[in-house]
Amino acid sequence: MTSADSVCVKNKNIHWWFVWIIFSELVFLIFFVKYFESSGYAMPPFFFAPLDTFMDFYNTNYWSLNDGRYDIWQSIYPISVFALAQMLVPDYCASVVLPAELRDCSPYSIAWLFLFYFCAIFVCTKLIVKQVGIKYISVEIVIFLALLMQFPGLYALERGNYIIVAFMLLAFSQAIGANWKGAVFLALAINIKQYLIVLWFVPFFKREYTYFLISFFASLLINQISMIVLEDGNYRQIFENMFSFSGAVNSDFFQKVWYTTSLSSWSKAVFYYQDRIPVILYLTAHFLRWFVLFVAASILFLSARKAHFFTWEQLSVVVLLSMMVATDSPGGYAVILLLPYLSAILIGSYANKYRRIIMFVLLIPLDFVVGPIIEFNQFSFLSQHYVDVSTGLTFGAYIRPFCLLFMLIIMSYPVLVSLRKFS
Repeated sequence: MTSADSVCVKNKNIHWWFVWIIFSELVFLIFFVKYFESSGYAMPPFFFAPLDTFMDFYNTNYWSLNDGRYDIWQSIYPISVFALAQMLVPDYCASVVLPAELRDCSPYSIAWLFLFYFCAIFVCTKLIVKQVGIKYISVEIVIFLALLMQFPGLYALERGNYIIVAFMLLAFSQAIGANWKGAVFLALAINIKQYLIVLWFVPFFKREYTYFLISFFASLLINQISMIVLEDGNYRQIFENMFSFSGAVNSDFFQKVWYTTSLSSWSKAVFYYQDRIPVILYLTAHFLRWFVLFVAASILFLSARKAHFFTWEQLSVVVLLSMMVATDSPGGYAVILLLPYLSAILIGSYANKYRRIIMFVLLIPLDFVVGPIIEFNQFSFLSQHYVDVSTGLTFGAYIRPFCLLFMLIIMSYPVLVSLRKFS
């Protein structure tokens, strides 16, 4: 088989791979509509009342106009998010008194997030096309549609979460490359989602100190400009809010478990039912939680020592996955932050089949309720009232954390092979 024939086979395989992703997404859409028609609520993790759609976007925009974003609302967002949010609020809506009123006043502002999302998906599609060498527009369209309808992205859009902006900035950073412009785009992304600071490990481990310093000082500059624009420098309060958020219990943790990436969150579900489960299951959950922390820390340590075995994209996936599997604060939609890097390494020289399978599992909808059924009262930031919720843990909630852990191990394959060679 010639190299040209080999490329054609890859193109055909990847085309059908994305066709199957689209098929799974359409099947889920049918179940979603049926569930909503019968219950009046969306399926988990879309668990709020329909009136709360885009709640993260409009609530954040509301607090960009008001003091108290950190001491009253107790937000964990960086100040730059509110600076951007203020720019997206029309002047004629500046006097609203409730977040829900802001959505009524400016319903079309959400179009900005959809535009940012489309831009990010377009860039990721081009990264895949470049990597695989696709020459057919029909294949590009299939890939674009599959990524456009992927479940983490739809979840982020339904919430109207500003992680979509970070997603777009990371996509541009990856497309531009490891130069000063890419470093600035990374700095912008970090100022949207502060836990992306873990991506500074990549240039540091790679000894690309110029890139690291440019991104570091650009991030500080962006933060300072945002503080000046909003006249808000409440550093102490935002750190207190972050610690409080990471320790949330009871109904708050169910929001994380419904669409979790972390075995730490998964174990909390077991702890919640500790009086109704066997002791062995409770002890197993404890063991898994500490085992994952050990695995993530060990892989990061080995990656720092042997970073030359990784490409930039591979190392970016490793550090992001280490954060996602070991901590429970990032929402399930954080999976979209992996897409710019996974799109650049979809075809590779090792563990290719496993990487595609796991990416498939991350993108397709798996969140069908399998139990246990949970009923509780959830406060809505947007509508400012409590919503009665009757739902349950999903199939995806059970298997996705294990999938991400397995993916972390697969992505660490170069280091593991190097250890075997020198043992």
